[in-house]
Amino acid sequence: MGYLARLYFAVLLGFIAHLCPAMAASDPQLLLREHVTERGAGTAIVAMLVDLEGGESQSHFYSYAIAGEQPPTANSLFEIGSVTKVFTSLLLADMVGRGEVTLETTVGEILPRDLPSEIASITLAELSQHTSGLPRLPVSLGTLFRGLIRAADPYAGLTREDLFQALQATRLNDHGEFAYSNLGVALLGQLLAERVGQDFPSLLRTRVLQPRGLEDIRLDFSDAPRERLLQGHRRNGLPTPWWSMGAYSPAGSLVASARDLKQLLEQQMVESCPIWDYCTGGEKSAGLRLAWMENDFEGQQLVWHNGATGGFRSFVGFIPERRQGVVVLSNGAVPVEYLGAQLLGIGAAPAPQPGYLWIWFRGGILLLIPLSLFFHWWRGGEGRGVLLWCRLLFAGGWRWRRLRGGRAEYLAWLLVCVVLYTFIIALGAWETLPIWLAWVSAAVSVAILMRLLWRRGGRNKPAPISVDQKRQ
Repeated sequence: MGYLARLYFAVLLGFIAHLCPAMAASDPQLLLREHVTERGAGTAIVAMLVDLEGGESQSHFYSYAIAGEQPPTANSLFEIGSVTKVFTSLLLADMVGRGEVTLETTVGEILPRDLPSEIASITLAELSQHTSGLPRLPVSLGTLFRGLIRAADPYAGLTREDLFQALQATRLNDHGEFAYSNLGVALLGQLLAERVGQDFPSLLRTRVLQPRGLEDIRLDFSDAPRERLLQGHRRNGLPTPWWSMGAYSPAGSLVASARDLKQLLEQQMVESCPIWDYCTGGEKSAGLRLAWMENDFEGQQLVWHNGATGGFRSFVGFIPERRQGVVVLSNGAVPVEYLGAQLLGIGAAPAPQPGYLWIWFRGGILLLIPLSLFFHWWRGGEGRGVLLWCRLLFAGGWRWRRLRGGRAEYLAWLLVCVVLYTFIIALGAWETLPIWLAWVSAAVSVAILMRLLWRRGGRNKPAPISVDQKRQ
């Protein structure tokens, strides 16, 4: 009877959870599990809730990892991407306090070179607040080409000189209006380093991380112990390299744990002059907010920042009035902001939805390629309609007048298939369709093409002349 009673209550609880998903979603552990298992978001995720409302620091840590992996701890390290920008502005505030720069110091005052006047007049405050008018990244053919050939690690190898040189050809848009810019914050960090004659990582360590007791934060992945550093994953579930940010390190290079970022939140919630509510000369400056973003949710102010690299997503945020905050770190390339909002209890923020148009396109291609090849093979390599369709699909109509396919043509089709499948597998989001469908489709397509090559390999040779033809 005891076994049956336990089984009955287990079924009953499962039924209630099915009918009341909102009730189940209120459990942080369930939220993390659903994020990883239902959205294809990497293999692990952590969250840390911070509460200073009672005057003492209270925190609650949650983590989840897929079966077969060790759940991450509060000390596990993740790339935090653009959350690094908060630390860069902490460095700016430190140097303002020391009198080394002011918020109104301009690019031209620090960088003694011939720059367009509109670039030279940008202030350090504008770089921190994303109101400089600089684009997200330099706009040039070189930047585009680099992004294509180094998509897995797009900033690797870029030097401070490369960054400064890019300013020569950069034009501003809507100077004074908010426009998020990685280029702007990278420039801010390198200008601060230029001002004191140091490299940015060393300056950030000695001026910000060590004084704040955050020495465990690593300046990039190469500085992190491998046994604590998680592997990042693309949205398609495949592992992806950690990012080497180079000169763009002020915009996104740091590697940190949930415990590290909890300390950051606690400091920002208790400091008398935090950078989200900055003061100059010991007095508050209304509306002066450095680095942090701000939103209002039903009268509650949320101060936050998120981050993204090739295989990681992060979110840190707090509600100053309640003195409560949250840290969310994931080793998958699926946004986590909605989790931060739900964990703070400020409304049911919508979860990220897959791009359904891309899903239909991807699924259609995975079916279309092997089916087209199969029908061509089934018709013995003949069939004018099917052959013409395959030529349009794989070669843009090349050799459309010929009645039969040949070896050169099938080799070209094979090359096109390799490119198509590489693109779909590498860039596709596989949170909806299982990735094994792509591998099955690719295997079937390649097998049919190899069969066509074997059977039709000799079709490019002249056909032998029959006896009747000789008599004619």
